[in-house]
Parts: sequence; C-alpha cells; structure tokens
Amino acid sequence: MTRPHAPVAPDAANPAKKPGLKITPRLVWNAVRGHPFLTALTVGLAGTVGGLVWLFMPMPKYTAYVVYQVASRPSGLIGGGDYVDLSSYKQRQAAMVKNRMHVLKEVLKDPAAGAAVEAKAQGEPISWLEKNLQVDSRTGNEFMRVYLEGDNQDELLAVIKAVDKTYMAVLDRQENGDRKDRLANLEKSIKDQEDQIETKRKQMGNIGYDLNAHTEIGLSALERRLDDELERARGDLGRAERDQNEAVAREKALSNSLPALAPVARLLLGLPAAVVDAASDGPHRPAPPTDAQVDAEVARDPGMQAAEAKVSASKKAFESIKGLIQEGTEPFKKSQDEFQQATADRDQLRDQLRGELRQKTAAAMYELALKQRQAELKQAREAVAQAQKRVRDAEAVRDAIDVRIGKFDDYRQKLDTYRKDIAHIESLLGTMRADRVKLNVEPGVQKRVSVSDEPYVIAGVEGNRRVRNAGLAGAGVLLAGLAGLVGWEVRRRRVTRSDELATALGLPLLGTIPPTEAGIEASGELVEAVDSARTVLLHGHPADRPLRTVVVTSALPGEGKTSLSGHLAISLARAGYRTLIVDGDVHSPSVHQVFDLDNGPGLCELLREEVGMDAVLRPTPVPGVTVLPAGRWSLTTRQALVGDRWAAVRRQLEKRYDYVVIDTAPLLLMTDSLLLARNADGVILSALLGVTQVNSVAEMQTRLNSLGARILGVIVNGARSPYSLRYGYGYGRYKPAGGDVPAAAGPVPLSPA
Repeated sequence: MTRPHAPVAPDAANPAKKPGLKITPRLVWNAVRGHPFLTALTVGLAGTVGGLVWLFMPMPKYTAYVVYQVASRPSGLIGGGDYVDLSSYKQRQAAMVKNRMHVLKEVLKDPAAGAAVEAKAQGEPISWLEKNLQVDSRTGNEFMRVYLEGDNQDELLAVIKAVDKTYMAVLDRQENGDRKDRLANLEKSIKDQEDQIETKRKQMGNIGYDLNAHTEIGLSALERRLDDELERARGDLGRAERDQNEAVAREKALSNSLPALAPVARLLLGLPAAVVDAASDGPHRPAPPTDAQVDAEVARDPGMQAAEAKVSASKKAFESIKGLIQEGTEPFKKSQDEFQQATADRDQLRDQLRGELRQKTAAAMYELALKQRQAELKQAREAVAQAQKRVRDAEAVRDAIDVRIGKFDDYRQKLDTYRKDIAHIESLLGTMRADRVKLNVEPGVQKRVSVSDEPYVIAGVEGNRRVRNAGLAGAGVLLAGLAGLVGWEVRRRRVTRSDELATALGLPLLGTIPPTEAGIEASGELVEAVDSARTVLLHGHPADRPLRTVVVTSALPGEGKTSLSGHLAISLARAGYRTLIVDGDVHSPSVHQVFDLDNGPGLCELLREEVGMDAVLRPTPVPGVTVLPAGRWSLTTRQALVGDRWAAVRRQLEKRYDYVVIDTAPLLLMTDSLLLARNADGVILSALLGVTQVNSVAEMQTRLNSLGARILGVIVNGARSPYSLRYGYGYGRYKPAGGDVPAAAGPVPLSPA
C-alpha cells in the first residue's frame, strides 16, 4: 500500500504570534458579557464621576470678548507684500496677540488693565496674562476671537480693551513699517540692478574694442574671416607636411645607399671584378672603363713599351735565323725560346698593367661617386630641415589662429551671457519699478485685520466647557474600567470560535470535533468530522514530506487529546491502514482504560529494554487498531527518552504499522511530550472550545517551534460545524469496564483527557 504524506503547516517554522495584542470588537464584547457586574459597576462609577465634575468643578462667572475679522486676502494695491494664506496668517496673528514683548508688556502699562492683572497675578503679571488670555482662531472662517474669563466684569473689560488697543497699534506699526522697509529695500534693489546693467554694458564695450567689432554684423564678419584664415593655414600646413615627408623619404634613401659605396671603393682595390660588380650594383653604380681604353693606357706605359721592343727584337732575330739554321738545332731553339719568353713577359706585364689600371680607374670613379652621393645627402638633409621649418611655421600660424578663434568664442559667449543677463535684469527691473509705484500710492495702513465686535462682557464661560469636562471625566473612568476588563479577558482569553487559534496564532485549522457525551453511540456528524480531519492530514500536503508518526497533545489536561487520539486512530484503521496508538502519557495513562486493556508491560518497559516488542503490543476489538500501553514509569524511562532509545523504538514500530498515533501528557506540564514530539513526523494540537486558553496554546507553540517540531495544525473539540449533515449511521460500540471503546464499524465519543 502506498503511504500518503503529511501536510505542511504554513507557519510551523515561524515563532508563535502573541495572542490578544489586537483588540477587536468581539474581544471587548466577550469581556463585557463575561463580567456583567463589573461592567455595570464601571458604568455607574463613570456616571457618578461625570456628575460630580458637573456639580463641583469651579467655573468663572464672566467672559470678556473682542472679535476681529481677518480678510481672506490682503487689501490694497499690492496686498501688503508676500501673500500668506488665511490659515497661516490667522495663526501668526494669534501668536502676535499673546506676544510677551510687543503686546502683553504694553497692556500692563495701561493703569486699569495693569491694576486688574496685578491683583490676580501674584507677582507674575505677564505669565498670568499669557496663560489666561485665550485666542480662538478656528479654521474655516475669517473671524478671530480673543477672550478672558474671570469674576469681575469691569476688570475683564479693562484688560480686553487694553489688549485690543495694544494689538491694533502693534499691527499698524508692523504692517506700515513693513511697507516702508519694503519700499526702501526695493529702491536699493533697483539701484543695484541698474548698476549691474551699466557694468555689463561696459564689459560688452571692452570686448567690442578688443575684437574691433561692435555690432552683430561685425562679429559675424570677423568670425567668417577667422574661419577663412584657419582653412588657409590648415592647407599650408598640409602642403608643408607633404614636402617634409618627401624630403625625409629622399634623405632616408640616400642615407641607406651611402654606406654601400665606401666598401665597394675599398673592395675594388683587391677583389675580383665579379665581386666588385655584385657589391657595386645599384642606381649610382659608376661605369667601368672599356678594354680599348685600358689597352691604350697600357700601351703608353714605358715598361710595356720596353717589353714590346724586346718582343719585336727577339722576333726579328728569330725570323732572321729561321731560314738560315735548321730547325731543332741549338741556336734555333735558343732564338725561339727567347722570342717566346719575351712574348710571355710582355703578355704578363700587359695583364698586370691592365688589372692595375682597371683598379685605379674604378677606385677613382667610385670615390667620385661617393663624393657626389655625400653632396646629394647633404642637400637632402638641408631640404628636410627647410621642410620641417615650414611645418613649424605653418603650425605656429594655425595655432595662433586657433587661439584667436578660442578668444573670439569666449568673447562671443560672454557677450551672449551679458545680453541674457541684461534682458533678465531689465525684466526684473520692470516688475520692481511697478511695485515701487504701487508702494508709493498705497495707503499707509493695511486693513487685513479689522475689529468686528468691540470689547464686551457676557455672563458664563466660553463654550460648553462644563459639559465637556464632565463628559471627559466620565468617559475616562468608563474607558479605564473597560480597559481593565479587556486586559483581564486577554490574560485569561479562551478559545470561543473554531477559527480563533488560526486567526490569533496562525495555526492551520485541521478540523473540528462536535460536542459528544460518553456512553452514547457515535453520531454520523462525529464520524464525518473525524474523517474530514483525517483526509486533511493525509492529502492536504506536498509529496516530499512523509507522515508516519503523529503526536497528539494539548496544553493542559481536559482538552480532549486522548479522545482525539482514539478517534483519529480508528478513522485511519477504517481507511484501511494498520494503525498503532501509543500511550505516551506515562505519568497518567488512560488509553488502556479506554480499550479495557492492561497497562503493563508497555512503552516504559520497552524503552528500558526489559521486554521485547511483541510483549507490549495489545490488539483491540477494532480491526486494524493496536495499542502500546504506557507501562510503569521510572527515571530510567526519562533517560531513554532523552537518549536515542525512543528513535530506535519508533523505527521498529514504523516497520510494522502504516501510522503511529501517540497520545501524550499535557505539553506545558510534562517534558515527556516535548521529547516525543521532537522525533515525530508531525504534531497535532488539541483544543477544547470554551476551555482552552489562547495564551496556553501560544506558549505550547513557542516550545515546539524552539525544538524544531513540525506543527501540523490544531483540531478544536466541542465545535459543531454549521454545515454538518446529521446522518444516523447507528454504529455499534464496546462497553468494557473503564469507558466506552470504539467499535469496529466506527468511532464512539471518548471523554476528554
């Protein structure tokens, strides 16, 4: 069978929310309804306090008034300077009425008013007057009332008259003085602006003198002229740079060819002709002498002439004896050898002279070519220097023109700025001169504030103060009493609605269990409620968090956790799952009583390893449901829970059963519940409507979150769903001694535990 997976509590990893911090009308109503006597006592006390304040609170007998009308906008041609909206202006005037230096101090100089204030002030007349003199400057109308309360109407009237007289005088002095100050400042500002215009015009004239152009047409012509000069200078610079590049290229070519000539001239003195020809190859190679030229020069050599004469003489002697003496004889051979030797010596000498002559001639010619090349290189270098000078001169001309253009642009920008400044100042001057004319013809007194009602006295106090004070006193007592009731209700706040814990603490509501009574058969409504909660547990979750072991706990005893554990286990068995219910309340076990079983041996003995697994598992009359009772508790059991023994037992149980439901002790009372919940796949919180306190559930949620336990949600007992269908399933039940036991067909109501 494929095991389902556990649901994920949306806020299970978040800290518990503080309950009761949000005061709702329902909470106030619950507090009032829950404490009717205290509520009635609070209302009565509030009425009594309000009546006492009404009867015995002392009030002045008379009130003296003076009423002013404040125009929404100032009168006159220019409205008294800068416009101030009505609300701000009234606030300013209210502060002026109670100004200590300008108004109150002057009021005390009035004999009647000073005597009246001194009689009441007890040495602090200005402070007394500042405290008791009131100004009503409510927004929404144009009236401002100044009033003073007391028991002597003559004294009150004298003080109010003095206040009115002093305030209006100060206002007149202030407004009229302000107009004069504005006029003086305006005259000074006009003079300053006129001086600025004159200064800027002089600066524009100096610029025109420097540029020799005083009009816009002249500036445009100068600008075109500068552009033309710059274009010509750039053309001259371009041509000079081209000439320079050509001269540098020629000088480089001559420099590269010059080193090849000197070695050639030296090589010619001793190298073969082929080597000399190869080394001297180039555009400036000198032409070698011809054979005829060489032979002619050799023939003119004296040694060659002597050798020729010797050859001629020996030839002549040999020819003379050639016909006289027989060939082969000694004289014949001797004459022939002399002729041949003379011929060989001549030819050798000719060859020697030819080589020497060729070398000398070629060396001289190459030396001449070298000198010519050096002369050409010198001329090329002079041409480069001249071209570079032309480039520098062209760059200097161009730079000078650029400087003139930059200076012209600066001057042009300054001129534009000066023109704009002058236009702006002249526009401002027009406005200022118009204001000066208006100020000169404006009346001396501004009339934004005028007296609407002359000072007068009436009996009684300002407004309904007696009613207001009495009402405030009664309301304060009533609110204080209700706050106490609400605070008490918050401290002991109980769950009154099935969704209250979800709203206050963010706990998911897994389901509700209707009210039941022990000893009667299970109703269809109860079955449907338990099965609905089971369905949410099994299917309302992501598929990556399996649910095998579930802890059912509550904050305090009597909140239905044992009953809920039994119902949930039977519902899982009815769905076809092998289910084990473990009695984890080892201090006060009750699951064995519900199913009429023995309490031992059980979980405690198994944790202490005193018995095996088969010895503690108890079958029940409900098919698919097995019970693991609590057994007998000892301190060793607690140590096993703290250690790893419980985790090992849990793994063994999960191999035998599809689901393990653990009924634990109240979590706020026993540590065992936290130890069991720490290693569970999820924790279900049981709450009982009208019994469970929200603060207790919040504390329980905080403890579980601190351990990292996975809170699946809360199931509320005793809450009937408005949508329940009351089917009569007629389920049977077992009635063993000690309590009702769920039958095989379905669950029966179990007493809360």
